[in-house]
Amino acid sequence: MRSRILGIFGGKYSRKHFAKVVAILSKHSEALGFSRFQRPYRTTTSGCVAEDIIKIQFEHWQRPKIFEDTKPFLQSVRGLTTLILSNIDTKDIHEAIRYHDIHFNDVITSEDFKSYKPNPELFKEALLRYNLDPIEVIHIGDSILSDVCGAQNVGIKTIWLNRPNEKSLRHKSGLHM
Repeated sequence: MRSRILGIFGGKYSRKHFAKVVAILSKHSEALGFSRFQRPYRTTTSGCVAEDIIKIQFEHWQRPKIFEDTKPFLQSVRGLTTLILSNIDTKDIHEAIRYHDIHFNDVITSEDFKSYKPNPELFKEALLRYNLDPIEVIHIGDSILSDVCGAQNVGIKTIWLNRPNEKSLRHKSGLHM
């Protein structure tokens, strides 16, 4: 059960959010009709140990692989204000930055605002902190929904970093981005 929950949340929700869901489900498992969720039940139906899967996910957030062009790009924009806006926990983002020895002016996370992209709070906070108008900013992101739509909804121009070569929403739904 825990591994299925992790799969649902993926990297889009915080460690605290995931731990809270697990605690709630553990506390109310009998009433919800799945008594096997108790602590001794640590393996999934596939035989995997849920804690091992969770550890792998947290390590991925703190030590993610970066693309070979990431550091050269960041060097090329040195001198410009660069921020990370992320739905991953603050501690995990700072650990990843430290691990890769990369630099940003600021980090704003959903954990700070209890709101996830594409909601406007993170984008608006970045504009407010640096006294910027949306027309002065470009947001680069890999998620059409969280990054592109979220930034565009507050008037920020966007670049969709489409590494897996996905079809845009225009192709999926007729929307024009």
